[in-house]
Parts: sequence; C-alpha cells; structure tokens
Amino acid sequence: MTGYRLRVMMLPLIAVALTALAVGAQASTAASNKPYSIVICGDGQTGCSATNPAVVAPGGTTVDPSSLSVTFTNDNKLGSGIQLGSDNLNVPSTPAGFSVISTSLPTCPPSFTNATPPCFILLNNGATVGFRNLNLAPAQSISISISAVTPQPSTTACTTTSPCFWTDQANQSNNFSGTGNGLNSDANSSYGTVMSAVAFCAQKKACSTTLANGGTATSAPGSIDATVSTSSGKTAVTQVESIDFGTPLDPAACSGVSSPHLTAETLSNGSDNGTDRSQTITINTTDFVGYVSEVCLETNVPFTQLVIAPDGTESLAPATQTGPSTFQGLLPDCATSPPQPLQVNCSKNPGVLQRQTTVSALGTTHTIVFAIPPGFDPRFSN
Repeated sequence: MTGYRLRVMMLPLIAVALTALAVGAQASTAASNKPYSIVICGDGQTGCSATNPAVVAPGGTTVDPSSLSVTFTNDNKLGSGIQLGSDNLNVPSTPAGFSVISTSLPTCPPSFTNATPPCFILLNNGATVGFRNLNLAPAQSISISISAVTPQPSTTACTTTSPCFWTDQANQSNNFSGTGNGLNSDANSSYGTVMSAVAFCAQKKACSTTLANGGTATSAPGSIDATVSTSSGKTAVTQVESIDFGTPLDPAACSGVSSPHLTAETLSNGSDNGTDRSQTITINTTDFVGYVSEVCLETNVPFTQLVIAPDGTESLAPATQTGPSTFQGLLPDCATSPPQPLQVNCSKNPGVLQRQTTVSALGTTHTIVFAIPPGFDPRFSN
C-alpha cells in the first residue's frame, strides 16, 4: 500500500542563542492612507493573521529550502485609481540565517516595461526580495510562493511566544521608483513567523507543546496541528517542537509510504536529555487525496516496525536501519487486552494508540495518536 503517512522523529536539540525580532516599520495600522495588506503564511497553511502567524520550517537550506507564501491585496477603494505596483519584502533581520532564494514568479529581465508580467529580483544577497510589475488594482490580490533559507530551531526566537517578523515597503509604481507614492500596510496584514513551540519541563513535572499550521486547506500538503505531551522525569528538560524540520523520511523504509509534512521534537538539558520520559503525540490532519492513517517514525533506537507488502499483507519486522544510528519504519498498533496479532507492547516499543476520522461542516479531519516510550529520540510524519 502506498500513500501519505505520518512521520515522527526526535532530534538532538540545537540550542542557539537568538534574539526575538521586533515588528518592522510597516507593521499593521488600524487605519491608513493608500491601504494594502500583506500576509505571510506557511506551506499548506491558510487563515494567517496577526493572531495566527505563519508556521515555517526551520533549518531550510539551498538544497532543501523552506516553503512559505506571501499574499498582497490592494485595499484601496474601487475607482480610486491607486494601484499596488511593487514591494520590497525584507526577511527577519535576526536571528541570522534567513534569506530568500527564489519565488514562483519569473526573475525580472534586466530592463522591463509595464507590459512585463509580475516578476521578482533578489537584493542584499537575498535579505530583500523585490516584487515588480504587480499591477494590482483596488480589491485585487496576488499570492506568491517563496523558497527560503531559514535558521535552525531555537528556544528563544521565532517561537509561538516570540515570533519573528518580516518588514516591507509597498509602492504605487511598478518599478519601485518615484517619491510620495508609497502605500501603507493595514490591519489585515500579518508579518509574524513561527518555527517552533517551546516548553520548559520541570523536574518531576509533565509538559506539552502544540504547533499548528492549521486552517481549512483541503488539498495536499494539507494543514496539521501536532501536540507532544511528555511525562514527568527525574531531570528538568526543554522541549522544542517544529514542523517540516530536517530531510524527508525515506518512503522505502516505510513500506512505500510518504508524507507531505514532518514533525520533529527534541528534549534537551545537556545531560540525560529526558531519557526517562515517555511521550504521547496527537496529530490532526485535514483531509487530502492520498492520506493514509499511518505513522512513519525515525529514531536513534532500534524498534519493531509494521511492514505492509505490495499485496497488502502485514507483518512485523525490525525497523530499517537508514544510517549509522537511525532507524525508520511504520508503527504497529499498541497491544490491547488480550493482545492481538501485529500488536506491540508500547511501554517498550513505539506504537499507535488511536486512529479517528471526524467529518464536520468544516470538512474532514484525521486524528492519529501514538506513544513513544522512554529512551527513544524520534521524528514522525502523517
């Protein structure tokens, strides 16, 4: 059986001292002259706003960049004749590590006229992306995909409690020229970017984090929210959760199953890294074509995997070793009472606790809950 599956993986925490960003000069205002809005959103995410910021993958590289989108809307009154012609969008200035490498628009030619389709140029080594020839009349919008290099996960910056912020300047002219023709970002704008959810897990205390790029997307790559609940433990640890961090898992190691999203979670304290703590992970995914309710796990500890043969036959086997200290495979179900075939003891082996599909007026949502016993270091996908 092939299809999209859930993957889970815990990675060693990379603690980086980073500074939270301040909102730029183009932050939203309740009322403005020549208004427009700009909305930054994550891959597969919808409904981004000042209170629901973009969720973007950390650790994006030039080979495997992070994906996000920017939507410009001209909010001037119909008949005003005020267009949104161009914009200079600046990546967050801190922490270091942000840059834009490409967009879904073509690169602007060396010389262009108003007849040239919308295009972009990279300025300041990718710290600024210039959008030109947008030609947006009042009430018109354009959504543009962006590929970017992004910093590693942090415990202090670009978190759910301390988002990073982009800034921009918009202009009526198509080539960002002239004076006195600037536009003003309004209250519909959303500049925030989140790359991780962080929790401090005190000694002998449980903790949890939730990270959602949720919305109402109904096609791949879908919208997800993931909650990682960690049990109490002997030592205090810091938990960091992110979405789409790290390279995709190998479908060949998970019975041919792939997934559009990857959830990564780490525990760290510089000593035992919470090896005596167990975890329960709950992931909700909006429905999309090809969704399969399975978990593909990557961890640094061998485990028993579920193997699904091409003819649909299922069996248990040792997880596939994909690196010197990494193992991948689908998770079997946790044992019930009495235990059934193809089930595992989830106090010792990772496994699925629950699968559920909910249909409502807002659409179909799939929920999968699985258990990670102490001593594992996982990444997971669904």
